[in-house]
Amino acid sequence: AAQLFEKHFDLVGEIGKECPELLQTLLNGLLWHSKEKLPGHKVRVNYYIRHLYGDPDAYVDPWTSPLAKMVFVGDNAIFKHPAVRKCLELKWQHFGLTIFCLKESWYLLLLLLFTFAHVTDPEGCEDYVPGMRIALKIHATLTMVIVLLVSGMQYSKRQCVSK
Repeated sequence: AAQLFEKHFDLVGEIGKECPELLQTLLNGLLWHSKEKLPGHKVRVNYYIRHLYGDPDAYVDPWTSPLAKMVFVGDNAIFKHPAVRKCLELKWQHFGLTIFCLKESWYLLLLLLFTFAHVTDPEGCEDYVPGMRIALKIHATLTMVIVLLVSGMQYSKRQCVSK
């Protein structure tokens, strides 16, 4: 597998573009199943997914990585393959879960600010907690600006998938 990916750097992208049906065959070649069964009817499996995972130094833009190329193929069934699932599982465990939790905590803070402001002043007429309203407005505005910037950057780089 290493020699194949060294000779053809964008192998997944090219196969996905030219003949997406062969991606399944390529992924099957990245698995090795042992003939021996371990206790509990388990089979030892080796995954050769280093090139599928993508080196962050080689793929500065994550949309050029082999997994991203699979997104552009448009076949969701390819993500059910054990090699792809293992690769995604590793990425989720190493950094995906942390990034997801950080983003969700940002929205949780917005929800807590809104809830606290509404509970302390349900009509929204009194000026009990003016600092809370200012914090809520700043947080909501900052959220909107960040989302618009990220969306604009992704659109300008053609990182949005459309059919």
